[in-house]
Amino acid sequence: METISFALGVASVLVVLLGTVTVWVTLKVKNLIKENRDLIITINNLDQNIDRRFENLEHHYSDEIKEINDTINVRTDGVYIRIKEETVSLERHMDHMLETSKKYTDSRIDKLVDSYFEQKEILSKTKQIIKG
Repeated sequence: METISFALGVASVLVVLLGTVTVWVTLKVKNLIKENRDLIITINNLDQNIDRRFENLEHHYSDEIKEINDTINVRTDGVYIRIKEETVSLERHMDHMLETSKKYTDSRIDKLVDSYFEQKEILSKTKQIIKG
């Protein structure tokens, strides 16, 4: 009987010990599951936060790129306008120079023609004087 009591005592201690370990393991598993859920929520929040930051950065940089592009377009338009104004100014100057050179050439030709006729007149008078 003592052996049976001893065996039952050992068995009851083992059952209590097994129950205690089971409860302890169950609580640990529940804590790990809770920590895992918390980590999943934290990771999801971080992922969403990172996505929002990237979207904000994309929006910010796309706005900056648009502003730079607009600035380049404005400056380019200004340069084209100045080039057109200079072209018109140069065309006017060239037209004026052409007119001036035509007038000068005409006056020189007129002087040459007048000089020719003066020389011809002098030559004919000289021939008349020589003939007598």
